[in-house]
Amino acid sequence: MTGDRPWRGKGHARIKISRRGGDENGCWIRSTSVVLAGTRMYRGRELRRQISVGVAVGSGIGATVLAILAMVFRRPSGWVGGDFEAATVYLAISLAIGTAVALLVIALAVLLPRQLPVVELASALLAGTTAATAFAFLAQPVHEAAASISGPGAYTVLELSRLSWVLYTIAAFALLAAAVDPEPIGSRGGGWRTVGVVGLVIGMTVILAGGAMIGSSRTALVRAEPIAVAATPTSIADTEAYRLRSATPGLVVPAGPGFVTFDSSGVRAYDGASGESRWHYPRDRFPEGCTGDGVWSTGTSVDSVVMVQCSRENEADDDTPHPVVSGFDAMTGRHLWTNAEGWVVRARSVSDGDGAVGVSRSDGDAERVGALDVRTGRLRWQQAATECTDVESATTTTSSVVVVELCQGDKRTAAISYDLDSGSSQRMPIELPRWSGADAAIHFDVVAASGPQMAIRYTLDRSGHEEALAIVDTSSATVRIDWGQFDWFVTAPEAGLISGNVTQIRSHTGDDATYVLSMPSDEHRRIDRLDIFTAWQGASLNAWRWAAIGDQLVTATDRDDDGFRLVVVNDDGSFERRASPCGADPGGVIPVPGAVLVVCPRERYENKSLGYEIIALR
Repeated sequence: MTGDRPWRGKGHARIKISRRGGDENGCWIRSTSVVLAGTRMYRGRELRRQISVGVAVGSGIGATVLAILAMVFRRPSGWVGGDFEAATVYLAISLAIGTAVALLVIALAVLLPRQLPVVELASALLAGTTAATAFAFLAQPVHEAAASISGPGAYTVLELSRLSWVLYTIAAFALLAAAVDPEPIGSRGGGWRTVGVVGLVIGMTVILAGGAMIGSSRTALVRAEPIAVAATPTSIADTEAYRLRSATPGLVVPAGPGFVTFDSSGVRAYDGASGESRWHYPRDRFPEGCTGDGVWSTGTSVDSVVMVQCSRENEADDDTPHPVVSGFDAMTGRHLWTNAEGWVVRARSVSDGDGAVGVSRSDGDAERVGALDVRTGRLRWQQAATECTDVESATTTTSSVVVVELCQGDKRTAAISYDLDSGSSQRMPIELPRWSGADAAIHFDVVAASGPQMAIRYTLDRSGHEEALAIVDTSSATVRIDWGQFDWFVTAPEAGLISGNVTQIRSHTGDDATYVLSMPSDEHRRIDRLDIFTAWQGASLNAWRWAAIGDQLVTATDRDDDGFRLVVVNDDGSFERRASPCGADPGGVIPVPGAVLVVCPRERYENKSLGYEIIALR
């Protein structure tokens, strides 16, 4: 016979009895089985609730850890200056509210075993955290906070903050799932399981956050290993080593073991000998809303620095952009520093400054000049610019930053040299007696800088009939004036686009000669039977119109009926015309470690957008 007896306790049990034989006083039970189906169901439900509570508490605590990390690491690594108020306020409020959410989750989790009604509170908490998560991803104040801490060296703190609110929402959802179960949580063994889940969730959160902080800064550079710096060629060859393309606008600057390009894709460094890409600083990793201004380097040594400048809107003054300058190791691409104090680099694209570069800044109506340490990004000194100075024309020489002073009233002009180390100044008058009584404005252009010297071209009312070329030597504090008629080319000293150790000063049709100025030897050279074309424009190529390669002078701007020619001028004045790699286009010539680059502007290249073709000769 088989029968069921009621089971008193949690769940339901069925007892099955089998009777075999016996006497009048009873039966002999041969076998008994107990099936605890209801107990298994209860234990499964209890385990799910314990896991839900563990996930809720662990997610709440883990989210708070992320919020704390976001607050602590909100300042980008290596930054000097910068306004992080928007990010600080947002992250502080987010941390305070998030901590309150975590404490509420823990408090409600403690109340669950006591069978107190927490469903309504858990539901309200889920609705609140969902709204806060949407705010973290969509609200304008959060985007402004993200923009203020974007750029090289910035950590992914806004992403961590947003992830923390995702975890707070998960915590509220898990708590609600545990609260809607009608059965109370048992105590036997449940506490340890809950604590284990809490620890597991927190551990996973911390590991993921640490990986994000260590491996994913906003710089996102492809770095390079150090290599030997090849020798810069002392003569130009005809063999083509490689070809590259740079989008528009394009800049090519010698740096480290090769050169860097700066265009719409960002800054990319190449090995001069092989043309292989070494590291890349992409445009989308610039500070948010920052438009690229230019790129500078401190040369081609193993410890040279690449400086990238961009400008973004100034909230206090819409008409005045706020510049941000970042320094990178030219060899590896490692981010060294970012200066966000509003200073603008004032130097030729390859600066000759010894350990520092000249900078300037506008403070309302006042202008200031200073020197920036190229290894740390910190300001060595700053001074108010004198009256009548044009800080946009300032440039860096070997040991000083030079600013041109020009007062139109009394036609007084001078070069003011500030020592890069101390900031001590020295005024060097530039005497232009021929124009002292002229009823016209004097204009000037900085056309070249090399070593301790810089060349300044003066014109009277841009007439071009009589001009002055001032050669300023900061090492001897002397100025030499040459009078005559000089060529005018488009330059951009504010972007470092001026000539270096050789610049063309005159080449007029019919003269059958071209005149160049070699610096810092201060030598005027006449090249007979050579009439270099001067009409083409473009500061980025005019800066490299001529190059000194060993004892030779080289240009790719000599024009004939078939296009442009590459001209190699020897030390004795003789020269050789060769086919130019640029063909029908003029080109700039740039010696770099391992090769001589000829940079050719292309209206269209391989059916792509405007840009430059870089052809290496070796």
